[in-house]
Amino acid sequence: MSDADPGAQGRRRSKEQVRETMLQTALEMAVEAGVGISLDSISVEEVIQNARVPRSSVYRIWPAKEMFVDDLLCHMAGRHSYFSGQDVFDPATFAVVTATIRDNKHLLGSAQGRRAVLCEGVRLAVQRNVQALRQNSNARIHTALIATVSSTGSAAIRPRIAQALDDAEAASRRSIVALFRDLVMPTLGLRLRDPGATLDHLAVAGSALAQGLALRHVLVDALAKDGADGAPEPGADGDGGSARLLDCPVPGPGLAGRPAEWSLAALSYLGLIDTFLEPDPGYDGASLGS
Repeated sequence: MSDADPGAQGRRRSKEQVRETMLQTALEMAVEAGVGISLDSISVEEVIQNARVPRSSVYRIWPAKEMFVDDLLCHMAGRHSYFSGQDVFDPATFAVVTATIRDNKHLLGSAQGRRAVLCEGVRLAVQRNVQALRQNSNARIHTALIATVSSTGSAAIRPRIAQALDDAEAASRRSIVALFRDLVMPTLGLRLRDPGATLDHLAVAGSALAQGLALRHVLVDALAKDGADGAPEPGADGDGGSARLLDCPVPGPGLAGRPAEWSLAALSYLGLIDTFLEPDPGYDGASLGS
């Protein structure tokens, strides 16, 4: 095969340009393949062909395939991940919470009403967020990396992958903390139940819950789509089956005092909130500001 670079039209590419093009091309291939991809099955030659870069340059950067996979994992986990640089995991989630509070200001005058607004905000926002995680290819790759980081890549690279994943989520975590601190708690009259537990604890636990259930959704969807041998049919195991239990609405509190349909993730997230937060006995009124 020729070592020519037809895309460069005779111009030399720097080492960093080749590196970035290769990693981004491999990332796009991984996203297209979905969470079921095995990075060990990635063909460096196929990536080179798709990236249209000089083969000799690639092998000077990565003499061994394992070195390329290690760099790719860090690339996927860090600044190119779904969460990196985002204000919240799914920007629409913040808007859902704000709109729920705004549209139900008439209920904020009583403890019972504020509880109803909290429940409705959680019901709608978590359902929205998990659906976004479930549908976004980059989010699925990121979540799969979290689940497999202990067995992914070489032993030397795993700490870098773990750190990159944590760094990528830092901005999201800060925004979730700000959402509770600046809007949810002061508006709905809540406080931390135990001073030893922080909003960061709540944010991390909530993120793990949402990501875990979203990934479970994706895996169940993949089994159903592929028709894998031995994949359980919904309802076949006597307890409703994973697919049915994940997708079937669960009854929970509603705004009108009647039960509403909740997702399993949203109802579980409400349990987390109730573990970390409680009504503030010193609360003296709600305000949405100007």
